[in-house]
Amino acid sequence: MSRNALTFLPFFISLACVLIGELNVIAPIISNFFLASYTLINYSCFSSSLSKSPGWRPAYKYYNMWLSLFGAFVCCAIMFVIQWWAALITIVIVIVIYKYVDYKSPNINWGSSTQAIVYKQALNQTLKLNSVEDHVRNFRPQLLVLTGCPSHRPALLHLASSITRNTSLMICGNIKINERKFPFDEVQAEQNYLNNEKCKAFYTCVTAPSFGVGINSLMQVAGLGKMKTNTLLLGFKTNWQKVTGPELTNYAQMIRKAFDMRFGVCVLRMERGMDISEFLQEEHTEMNLNLATATAVVGGSDADAVNRMESGNNQKVTFAIDQEQVRINMKDATASNKDFSDNNAKIQAIRHFQNKQKGKTIDVWWLTEDGGLTVLLPHIISQRAQWAGCSLRIFTMKNIKSDANDFSMARLISKFRIDCEDINIIDDLKTEKPSDAAVESFYDMIKPYQKKNLGDVDFEPWMITEEEIEKKKEKTLRFIRLQELLQKHSKDAALVFMTLPLPKDIKSSALYLAWLEEITKNLPPIVLIRGNQTSVLTFYS
Repeated sequence: MSRNALTFLPFFISLACVLIGELNVIAPIISNFFLASYTLINYSCFSSSLSKSPGWRPAYKYYNMWLSLFGAFVCCAIMFVIQWWAALITIVIVIVIYKYVDYKSPNINWGSSTQAIVYKQALNQTLKLNSVEDHVRNFRPQLLVLTGCPSHRPALLHLASSITRNTSLMICGNIKINERKFPFDEVQAEQNYLNNEKCKAFYTCVTAPSFGVGINSLMQVAGLGKMKTNTLLLGFKTNWQKVTGPELTNYAQMIRKAFDMRFGVCVLRMERGMDISEFLQEEHTEMNLNLATATAVVGGSDADAVNRMESGNNQKVTFAIDQEQVRINMKDATASNKDFSDNNAKIQAIRHFQNKQKGKTIDVWWLTEDGGLTVLLPHIISQRAQWAGCSLRIFTMKNIKSDANDFSMARLISKFRIDCEDINIIDDLKTEKPSDAAVESFYDMIKPYQKKNLGDVDFEPWMITEEEIEKKKEKTLRFIRLQELLQKHSKDAALVFMTLPLPKDIKSSALYLAWLEEITKNLPPIVLIRGNQTSVLTFYS
């Protein structure tokens, strides 16, 4: 409702009362509205006292919260005594006005008692929940998402939202290195972005002298009581071959530390990357340049220029450039100034987790027992509306010590009540060797990180020694073979989940990142996932 309409509303209400012309008809209605006001005032006093907010300090010496509640009931009863039909009309109108204000959600903070009561209830329930022991049936993936600024990595944000939507906790974390002041304004702006994107999540930021210290602090303090995060979601470091050695070490150490703190870990890789901060910066710069040009040529203030651009989308506007007149369509000019919008492939990659996926599959490569997180998260995602058109397929590795087959594995999955279309047991991951070309390509990739000789004075902990290459040769060949199987079976999947290799017992961070690079390259969006050996699935409903 506009401000002008609100201005004339009292006039029309008064005019209607005058036109009725019967005081005996008007009096019950007016009296009921007054009594409704007194009812709400009395109840507001009672509600404020009930919330025990420190800001509620009534000055009346003989005030009593129960007397306020009694007064509310008395006023309401008198409304029906005066005229029951007028009382019903008044109550209906009050409810309609309340619902309208609640629907419009004006950006006004009245400091209502409802807010104080909600806080009190949330605090009491959190404390009550903290005294209850964990049970596998009540497990929820509570995500700590390393988005940096959430607006810079929307794909990571929307994947996390697909997992936690309306069911569990999600915290978007950011680490500021060597910041002198805490960025309060940025924190509020990013929280507003999450609200506008309708992501039910919290945004938190920590400042630290180094990335390692920051991530440790973030994992330790994210959450409260039982409402603490238990799964770390981060993006794959696609530029790992271009960064310094210490950055490789920080990335691998972050994953190690997460497992040490009993987190599950998920690593999302998208072939075209997820960080759009450069595009946003370019778009912002281009828009500022065009705004300045429009202001200089057309004349007037920035606001006037924006108004002209919005109101004249289909008009022909003349710009003076080097004393030449160039006539362009303003609507086309506005679109052409957005490099980010022109990159259709990048946009499709970013919107992958928002668009509806139909006729494809969600492939799960469950290669080792991790408590069931590798299967649970794909199942949760498959229940979302945008993924409802995709079927779930599970690939698992054959255990030589057992006689497990497709039928027994299908029976096991059905006991967990996982709706799965197909189950495949891969028995050639350890028996079949990868192609020579694939092996050669991998070793060419890690060659820049190899230690040249035993006396190399420039050797760093993240570098790869010949001893480690030989020691991890069997595992390396298995990962190369796994990449070939992924290309064969999951090249056309909408989303792939696969067990994340553990970074333990491996000294070189470069070799670990090379393994992750090998098993995730040239694939659809893939999530490397591993639980912390805590059971999250149960046979019992």
